[in-house]
Amino acid sequence: MRKQTKIAAMVSAAALLTIGAAMTSFAAGWTMDGEDWVYTDKYGDRVTNEWKKSGNNWYYLGDDGLMVTSTLIRDSGSSGNDTYYVNSGGVKVTNYWIEMPNDDGFTVNDSEPSTVYYYMDNEGKAIRATTDQYKVKQLKKNNNTTEKAYFIFDTEGHMMTGWVDVPTDKANVADGVYRYYLGDDEEGDDAGVARTGWQYLEDPDDAIEDPYEDSHWYWFTDTGKCAEPESSRYIDGKYFHFNSDRQMDSGWFDFASQPIESASMANVGRTKSDGRMETGWVQRTEDEEDDVYWYYLINERGSDNRVVATVPFNRNGAGKGVVWSDDNGDGKRQDGEFENDPCKYAARSINNKIYLFNDKGQMITGLTADLDDWQGGYGAYVYNSNSKVMQDPNNATVDFWLNPSKYYYFTNSGGNAGQMAKNTRVTVNIDGDTYYYHFQKDGSAYTDAVVNGILYAYDGKRVQSDAGWMSYMLPGSGVTYYKSSTETYNLSGEVAINASGHVKTLTIPSKVGDSTTSTVRIDGATYTVTWTLTKAYDKVNKKAGIIVADVD
Repeated sequence: MRKQTKIAAMVSAAALLTIGAAMTSFAAGWTMDGEDWVYTDKYGDRVTNEWKKSGNNWYYLGDDGLMVTSTLIRDSGSSGNDTYYVNSGGVKVTNYWIEMPNDDGFTVNDSEPSTVYYYMDNEGKAIRATTDQYKVKQLKKNNNTTEKAYFIFDTEGHMMTGWVDVPTDKANVADGVYRYYLGDDEEGDDAGVARTGWQYLEDPDDAIEDPYEDSHWYWFTDTGKCAEPESSRYIDGKYFHFNSDRQMDSGWFDFASQPIESASMANVGRTKSDGRMETGWVQRTEDEEDDVYWYYLINERGSDNRVVATVPFNRNGAGKGVVWSDDNGDGKRQDGEFENDPCKYAARSINNKIYLFNDKGQMITGLTADLDDWQGGYGAYVYNSNSKVMQDPNNATVDFWLNPSKYYYFTNSGGNAGQMAKNTRVTVNIDGDTYYYHFQKDGSAYTDAVVNGILYAYDGKRVQSDAGWMSYMLPGSGVTYYKSSTETYNLSGEVAINASGHVKTLTIPSKVGDSTTSTVRIDGATYTVTWTLTKAYDKVNKKAGIIVADVD
């Protein structure tokens, strides 16, 4: 590095001419002693260890009274601790970089450089730390430019290089320090300059050792401060995350100082390969079997509403849980009869399709009847793209939630994997066996219902014979419902079912409240079914009328 340039020699030559011209008219003070200048007081004694002015310049008289040149002057000035520099003409320099051989063996940032650098301020004092360990100062980069940068100096006034941590007592600063990178001694005019923006750098000594890489991307503010550990930054229109060593995170990362484990995705986020925080659908391979899971990443915000990380939706049970307390004992869902409890599952509407996620953030497929901790009374709210609970499609006055006593299906293959089945019939393979379900508007399966002439049992499975017709005993108390195009009926007794699940046509009542008993013969045997026409309660329109088949 050469902060001092040819201009220094020009300044020195000019200073010699100045002092020579000035001192000829100051015979009472300045005088020559051989080839050296001295300053005598009114008694004719030499002045020692003191500054004297000539014209606009200041000069220093050493221990022997001779004017000092090309030397650092220490322990002088009003504070008794300042460092100055006089050039080859003896002039105290100001606003200037000084380069000196490290003959005194100074240690700078835990190393002993061959050269040390000082910056003399407008009073000629070397900028240095006084009450603190380090002094941060914005200065011109070298003596030939007005371009400025930030530099750091120690208590001796030495310009620092390398990684430097500057303590601060400001609240909310991670680790209580600002970290800077100041280049190295071999970088010319960039040595000592606090880096700004993105920098790919060799890691500092205190960084956690990476067996694969000892250099990483770091980001610095315009004033040279490195991004704080475990922090997020909005840079050039994108969010980035930095780990505990202030390195830009890439790929899956832990933003809460906990190790990433396949068994729990709590507090884990993800960035793209270029460091930008990633949102939307991503895959992750984990577990001993190298299973592949889908996650949907959403922005998680801190108390200041800034993005902290992009995390899997419902990581660590982030979704609001639902417990049905049935306060009034009517066995029906009522507003206010729910408690917020930890829930293992939560659903989200993505591009108008509903998906279900567990507390690890993994997308769930298949029937919810197979879910752990689902049938124990817990349900899950359905969230929209703004992470707000949606309204029930059957009743816009209550929240949309998935009832653990009902059955839902999330496609487990193809391009629609994970999507909730709604308003459709679905063929499901379970342990090699094929079953048929019909899912309604809110995604729940029809149960104990005849829909479009097909009977679905208590578990949502289509009832069917192996071949031909068979008899099927309906649950007691008329819990099975039949929905025609205009009316709803409840049924009891036995019905005839064929291989496609269709109920054999029977005579049905014509008036509300009437019952009709019909008989059907199968292979010589007679079976009886009773149909009762009901006027059910329409929960959507809040009046008596036709409702869907799975009445509460």
